[in-house]
Amino acid sequence: MKNTGQTPSASPRSFTGDQAQAFTTGGNAGGYRVTGLLIRMRETGTTPAYTVAIHGHIGGDGIIHPSPLYTFTNPASLPTSWGNASFTAPGDGFDLQPDTTYWVVMDTNHLNASTKIAVTETADEDGGLAGWSIADTQRVRTAAATSWPIGASFVRANPLMLGLRGHANTAPGVPTGLSVSAGTNSGELSVTWTAPTATGTGITDYDLRVFQGGTDPSED
Repeated sequence: MKNTGQTPSASPRSFTGDQAQAFTTGGNAGGYRVTGLLIRMRETGTTPAYTVAIHGHIGGDGIIHPSPLYTFTNPASLPTSWGNASFTAPGDGFDLQPDTTYWVVMDTNHLNASTKIAVTETADEDGGLAGWSIADTQRVRTAAATSWPIGASFVRANPLMLGLRGHANTAPGVPTGLSVSAGTNSGELSVTWTAPTATGTGITDYDLRVFQGGTDPSED
């Protein structure tokens, strides 16, 4: 998903405040793996200390969760003319849930008007996986703030120019041959199954539920 190919506005944002941009993932059942982030930026002075992270979205009022879910590694330097700064995801990347809204948050405690972040003139995307979208507006706050205030005065009409790198996860197949029997010790159960041959993007765990009756409960 990206909008970095759209027409940039003549009035970019800067690190005179923190910036946040909402986006929503598509409907792939297995979710998505994010490996990197591009943000169109320009630095004409000294780059301040800053972080770029993914935050969760709380409720329908546009509340940004105060704690980051994942923090990117910053590039060694920012482009001195307009270009895409590349941020690296931690480890082998991280997973995002389908049909879920998240925020890209750029946070700095140092006011710096020389660090510019591009915004678009349009609300369109120019590529990406099916169902993904970038919000038509973005949010700002003062650099020293620790929470994101709600209100029209903190909303800006033009979205940040950015792009997420990654891929759709492939859901694994279903285990077969499930067998449950009495274990060797009193009160112990022995459970066996055959792992699916189609592992998809990768099996991380199994959810084993033990219950009475013929209806699977919603909770363990």
